[in-house]
Amino acid sequence: SPPSKHMSFLQLPSERPDLQPSVLFSVGEFPITNVFLMTWLVALVLVSFALIVRRRSSVVPSKVQLVAEFFVEGGQNVIHQISGSRHTARFLLPIIGTLFLFIITSNLLGLVIPGLGAILYDGVSIFRTPTTDFNMTIALALGMSVLTHVMSISASGIFVHIGKFIPLDKVVKGFRSGLKDGLMSLVDVFIGFMDIVSEFANLVSLSMRLLGNLYAGEVMMGVLYGLFSVFIPSIWFGMSLLSGTVQAIVFSMLTTVFYSLMVAQRPDDA
Repeated sequence: SPPSKHMSFLQLPSERPDLQPSVLFSVGEFPITNVFLMTWLVALVLVSFALIVRRRSSVVPSKVQLVAEFFVEGGQNVIHQISGSRHTARFLLPIIGTLFLFIITSNLLGLVIPGLGAILYDGVSIFRTPTTDFNMTIALALGMSVLTHVMSISASGIFVHIGKFIPLDKVVKGFRSGLKDGLMSLVDVFIGFMDIVSEFANLVSLSMRLLGNLYAGEVMMGVLYGLFSVFIPSIWFGMSLLSGTVQAIVFSMLTTVFYSLMVAQRPDDA
């Protein structure tokens, strides 16, 4: 039997978001998805904010400049505490800061702008949170992983970098010392291969943690809106804001930790 009309005010129609982004149209053979448009919107917001801060910067800082300086100084201090080197903190701040701002803006923009997700094209929302797309999260994680390895090679050389995973010099020295030492050195090689596997595990962990939390949040929001229209979704909305912020911090800090472990740090020059 059809549902009672007097109960309809408690419910809102909702659909579970697809795991894959929706293709809105194509430019030649290049598909334009709702994630692609949202990514450009996020980039536009961040570039606009940067230009406003730059234009309004002065000796007597404005409120916008104070907010920007707070994030810059706070971010550098956090990175310094993790890496133990102010040189590393100054180097990583533009990279980690940009990464953090992109992720947190991507996570929260659709929540703080009412009706953004309701803008449709052929019945499909033209804006979707980029971090709910695995292509985006794996690209971010892969980019940070590649950067970490490139900087390690730049700092210590390719052979030293490879030696962190496969210590062939220890194997040679071990067999020169004797059969027992040589066989024991092969254990280090085996551990090195496990470290390589660990690098891929870190890559998957970074991307899947961000994707899983944000996608699950969207699914739960849709489910709750389908059951109740006001009270519970409002609570979950606040939790989504908190979760989006926390995930941006976690992703950025883990990237800093992986970099600090991989690349030799200069002594603290504070």
